[in-house]
Amino acid sequence: MTKEDLAVILSKHAKWLRDEDGGERANLRDANLRYADLRDADLQDADLRDADLQDADLRDADLRDADLQRADLRDANLRGANLQCANLQYADLQDADLRGADLRGADLQRANLQGANLQGANLRTPTSGTPTSGTPTSRAPTSGAPTSGTPTSISLASRSGVAARNSRRTRGWRHRSRRISARSTATTPHISRLARPYSPLP
Repeated sequence: MTKEDLAVILSKHAKWLRDEDGGERANLRDANLRYADLRDADLQDADLRDADLQDADLRDADLRDADLQRADLRDANLRGANLQCANLQYADLQDADLRGADLRGADLQRANLQGANLQGANLRTPTSGTPTSGTPTSRAPTSGAPTSGTPTSISLASRSGVAARNSRRTRGWRHRSRRISARSTATTPHISRLARPYSPLP
């Protein structure tokens, strides 16, 4: 892909994020972006599945909710990149520079992080009810977009995915709390018997 073609895609994607006429979501699936200069690029919710991003410069890039499944990010520079809630399933991040990257809520299932530099990276799970920092709220979900597996349209769908994950965690916590409560109730009679005052035999 030429620099000119990439610039056009990024320009249309920026308009799409702002709900402007002529906007179009960035479709960079299978794109050859090796050694591409994507510093500070706004790629929120972009489709980068299977993209070749080896040695790409993605410093401080905005990749929130981006779909990076199976992307080749070996030796990529992702220092300071925002990857909140990005889909990185099966992505190859071998020897990637992720220093200071924000990976909160990112799906790293089966991702290859061998040799990756994660110094200062934020891997904490977002707090329930806290929206993704800086995520626009005006865009509605794309019609016909899938609702499971991969993040889809900006903001509403991504927050729905986060809400669903938080809901599952909440149900898990409640289930564990009930089990703990049940165990405590079961052991209470035993404890009460032990606590009875000593009465000498007649």
